[in-house]
Amino acid sequence: MQQLITKEKRYILWIIIGILVNTIFVCVYGSRMVDSDMSVEMILADFLNETHSIISKDFFYTTELRVFNIQWLFRIGLFLFPNQWYLARSVGMFLLYLCFIGSLYLLCKNCELKEMGYWCMAISLWPIGTLYWFLSLYGGYYLFYATLSIMIVALIIKPIQKWWMWLILFILSIGSGLNGVKQMFLTFGPLVVAGMISSIREKTGNDFLLQSLIGALLNAIGILINKFVFHDYHFYQYLNQMDEMDLSIQPQDFRKVFKDFFELFGYEGRISFSSFDGIGSLIGICFGIFIVFSFIYLWMKQKELNPPQKDFLSYFSFAILLDGIIFVVMKEFYNGTFWVGHVPMVWVLMSLFILIYTKDKVPLERMFKVIISIAVFFLSYLTIHQELQYPFRAKKGLYEVKNYLLERGYQEGYATFWSAHALTELSSGKIDTWAIDDYESLDGYPWGQKASHVNQKPTTRAFLLLDKREEYSNTPYYDIQKIVYEDEYYIVIDNPENR
Repeated sequence: MQQLITKEKRYILWIIIGILVNTIFVCVYGSRMVDSDMSVEMILADFLNETHSIISKDFFYTTELRVFNIQWLFRIGLFLFPNQWYLARSVGMFLLYLCFIGSLYLLCKNCELKEMGYWCMAISLWPIGTLYWFLSLYGGYYLFYATLSIMIVALIIKPIQKWWMWLILFILSIGSGLNGVKQMFLTFGPLVVAGMISSIREKTGNDFLLQSLIGALLNAIGILINKFVFHDYHFYQYLNQMDEMDLSIQPQDFRKVFKDFFELFGYEGRISFSSFDGIGSLIGICFGIFIVFSFIYLWMKQKELNPPQKDFLSYFSFAILLDGIIFVVMKEFYNGTFWVGHVPMVWVLMSLFILIYTKDKVPLERMFKVIISIAVFFLSYLTIHQELQYPFRAKKGLYEVKNYLLERGYQEGYATFWSAHALTELSSGKIDTWAIDDYESLDGYPWGQKASHVNQKPTTRAFLLLDKREEYSNTPYYDIQKIVYEDEYYIVIDNPENR
């Protein structure tokens, strides 16, 4: 027992270090990785703080209405550091890491993973691949959804006996439904199917099915409120586009969707022993094989699993299967990032496999953990090295443009989407940038920005930022006499509307 406590303390130290290292990295190096898509969350949080709102009709949301989302954590960061957005993002991510590890702890505890649970929590903080790092551990967007899923599953796989746990389930279920349908696809749909399988297997009604149905019902209520009460807010509604989908399915659609899932673990399509990237792809292939084998082995060994472990296995199996089918059907709207929210659950699956397969054989268990940890460390090194050398989505040269604009006193201007919002975040909100669709006009693009940017113009002397990596020869605002800044990436046009 004393040895187990000592090991737990060692893993807890590893977890604390992981949280601190990720937070410090976001704070110190985050400005090199700022991406306009991620910056929308910061801009929304700042706008809601400024207007003292929960949601607003004066903002163009993106893929869904942000009612219960990461902006609440960023709002805390911006409240503490309103003029230093890199610190505000760091605070928000630190809070999210705590929520994430707390939810993962509850799931591992309820699955009775013992020491393997602490290993699972520690390893989940490593940036195993670009998408997991960028969209979860750095950007936070999919980590928030993963945290919701983990907490909901953790609550449901064991009988809920305390009122405050029911309260948490109520808040998470309805709250996530107010955002839209995403949590129904990720979590509640698979939970209900798994609950039905569990009921058939046990040949009797059970708490797992009942709690899954209650959670799904509450989530559906939130979705209906989103659909019929919040319908006049500005956001993209997937359900309204169902009739436009091409429902024909080809074998290559399945191949692409599930290939995207395994690419999250390092596979990049080229295997080679002569380069780090090639070795990383080989490790990714091994991870893919290991994940598939873990699913098969645990289904074969169901009799050795306790009820919460069986229910977790059923849930995650159907989550992968059902979401894969959904992604195939909605292929016109699908991209590989949709899988990112499932990555933390893979670590729980692997931990459960190691626990059952080794059967407390300490040397064998240690061998699995050491090999996987080394592989994760190597892939994480490749991810961070790649990100520092060639940022995934960040626009090179934007930081220098930001410095110039601030030095010259510009407060408002125009840029296309992939530069506009990142510029606003880099300037800590000091530069309010109108996101435009192209350079042919200066009309605001109704996506991820204030509604005033669509129906109003800047009130101060503005600039137009031209990205040389985009086609700008068709702009009527290009005037060599009005160029005030130019480098290999960008051109700044002064007061473009005064021609």
